[in-house]
Amino acid sequence: MNARCLILDIGGVLELTPRTGWLARWDEHLGLPPGTADRRLTDVWAAGEVGAITENEVHEQVAASQQRGRSPAT
Repeated sequence: MNARCLILDIGGVLELTPRTGWLARWDEHLGLPPGTADRRLTDVWAAGEVGAITENEVHEQVAASQQRGRSPAT
């Protein structure tokens, strides 16, 4: 079976995707030092960018990172 396809990724290349500050707001809301949420999600972002995990998995892992911020062991 032969398949042909064209895959386009415009995020950050053809489309402007400015920082909105939501990660900083998470840090503040969760009582974390600045930059903690972004550091926790570095591997998630990298895996999502190359398709190593699905979009749903990105959402699940982002949600899990919030829960870690709420625990006393942070």
